[in-house]
Amino acid sequence: MRIFFVCEGNSCRSVMAEHIFKDMLNKRGIDGVHVLSRGLDVRHFGTSHYTIKVMKEEYGIDVSSHVPRELSKEEGKTADLILAMSEDQKQRAIYYGWAPPDRTFTLSEFAGYNEKEEIKDPYGYQDEEYRATAKKIEYYLQKLLDKLFKES
Repeated sequence: MRIFFVCEGNSCRSVMAEHIFKDMLNKRGIDGVHVLSRGLDVRHFGTSHYTIKVMKEEYGIDVSSHVPRELSKEEGKTADLILAMSEDQKQRAIYYGWAPPDRTFTLSEFAGYNEKEEIKDPYGYQDEEYRATAKKIEYYLQKLLDKLFKES
């Protein structure tokens, strides 16, 4: 299975989702899931300082070597599931042909909790906003994990 988490610049939300989800899979002993993150409009500023800080402090995960990358049409075709952080990102990914419509959802929509819930971009805010964003992402990832892998 190949899962992509998508946000705007691949420096905050999708990075958090990728690495928290990998950690969850690892802790449950689930193999065979290739998890990646991408952006729709990467500006090559690098991974946000606050993303690096919050992921290390809250989850013990070092994301300092993460390099933001854009989702390509070729990669999108290989995905079993593409999960965007907002409805706008989902719609743009589909519209521009980066993501197949039948395999592209918002994270909250696919997790089955609240299809209108969007994960707001913390970029430009302080670390408390990043912490809140990470916790919201973690919440939906737990629901995703439960949906995909019923107590593996």
